[in-house]
This record gives sequence, C-alpha cells and structure tokens, in this order.
Amino acid sequence: MRERQRPVAVGELPAGQRLPRTLTVAAERDGATPYRGALELQRRLGAGAALVTERAAGSHGVAGGRNACVDGHVERYLLTGTTPGWRVTCAPHPEPAPVTLDEGAASAPRALLPPLV
Repeated sequence: MRERQRPVAVGELPAGQRLPRTLTVAAERDGATPYRGALELQRRLGAGAALVTERAAGSHGVAGGRNACVDGHVERYLLTGTTPGWRVTCAPHPEPAPVTLDEGAASAPRALLPPLV
C-alpha cells in the first residue's frame, strides 16, 4: 500500500498535546461522502469530536442556510468553539417545492416562473 493511502491516526498526538474540540456535520444519505465515513472520522478524532447529523437527508453540503438546526450548531461552534455534544441529530431540511417549466403553467396568473417571451 502506498503511503498516502494509509489511514492517518488523526486522534493520536504526542504526549501532553490534545486535539481541540472538533465539529463534523453530515447527512445520513449523502452520496458524495457516505455517513459511515463521518462516524469513522468521529471515532478517530476521539472524545473531543462532535457529530451533527441531518437525518434522512441526501444532500451534500449540509451547513449553510437550508437547515436552521444544523446551521445553529455550526454558527455556535465557529463563534464560540462550543460543540453540541457527542452526537446530535437534526430533522432534514425542507424539500423545495417543485417548479414546472411547462409553458401553460408559466403563463398562469399564479405561476412561480415569469411568462416565456
């Protein structure tokens, strides 16, 4: 196995040093970064690692505006360094309302899209 393919012992530091508290955010059904990877990262980081999970969500990039619960934990961590606990779960973010590109629907008085020109 080549050197760069070996797992890194991220939680092991020289004697007398401690890894600062960390926050990991993950979605249970994220296809780009599988959830089991977040669980493994938390295990490797050790007792100071917190994991915020968006339940039943399948999108990548969980933090940043779509889920107030997740964003609250992330903002608190960034502003104060406080983590929410070992494992915290948040409900999934709301699904967007479907939008049609149908010409008839676009010209309807209550259309979500402007009429086609």
